[in-house]
Amino acid sequence: MVLSAENIRQKQKLIKGVNFNLLVVGVNDLGKKTFINTLIQKQYYQAGTNEANSNCIYKSNTNESSDTLDYSDFSIETNSFYFPGSSVPIKLRVSVTNNFGFNCYDDSHGNLLLSFIENQLRSMSNEEMKITRTANVQDGRIHLALYFLYPSKTLSKFDIEMMSKICHRVNLLPVIAYRDSLTDDELDEVRKSILNDIMKHRIKIFDFLGNVVDDEESNEFATVSSEEYRFYSELNKSIPFAIIGANRFNDSGLLRSTQWGEIDVENEHLCDVKLLRTVIFESHLQEFKDTTVNNIYENFRIEQLMEKRVLSQHR
Repeated sequence: MVLSAENIRQKQKLIKGVNFNLLVVGVNDLGKKTFINTLIQKQYYQAGTNEANSNCIYKSNTNESSDTLDYSDFSIETNSFYFPGSSVPIKLRVSVTNNFGFNCYDDSHGNLLLSFIENQLRSMSNEEMKITRTANVQDGRIHLALYFLYPSKTLSKFDIEMMSKICHRVNLLPVIAYRDSLTDDELDEVRKSILNDIMKHRIKIFDFLGNVVDDEESNEFATVSSEEYRFYSELNKSIPFAIIGANRFNDSGLLRSTQWGEIDVENEHLCDVKLLRTVIFESHLQEFKDTTVNNIYENFRIEQLMEKRVLSQHR
């Protein structure tokens, strides 16, 4: 049997797996790390552990690697996980903010967060400009940022400023925490209100229908089927995604134990955990990566080259 080039690439992908870099942003006590546990379906982060360290710390062990970039009280902690995935293994790298907005009375945390994102882009740009490139360089460019929000009808001034600051450097999706604190009607109101604030302040979020052409609109230039188009439309209507984090992991599934009983967080009628996992690991994994490389990174690279050109002209 003779394998085509595409068959060979697919075989290599199955062996090596796919890298995906996720950034989880939000103030403390919104269940960010509980969500990460839910996403990877195991209790990696323990409840009640904290967080910021006084120095810059780099940790690593055999199974998972951990890096913490510390900026005084505010820090960004990065951990790596191996996720089997449904078809191709995924090497998931998750960065999560600690003490974001804590004791912050200006936009310094936003500047540090933006610098963290841009440094990943800059690192790849610098690598590509080398005459002799490093073999198997780690691509740290953030493919998706999930911004966690309180289940409130208005965005805080802080959240508006922070999302506005980073939205042009990363695929951004807002997430409503504590879905279980809202009725269905309240969730609809909160979701609508948050989207109105996002539009009002011109915050750029990921559009699932961005470059999609329905085959009912144009058979000649169709990029998706009508069924896929309806799915993407429903995804847009689900923004911001509303989630409940699991604190119990067993054969019965992912559960949230409360004093009133247990919640099946994978129940699609209760919250968007299962839908969001599908989006990240299956339906839009490659879309997030392609948008990051072809749009966000290219725009950043061009800006950097233009800045260098201007500086050289003024010497």
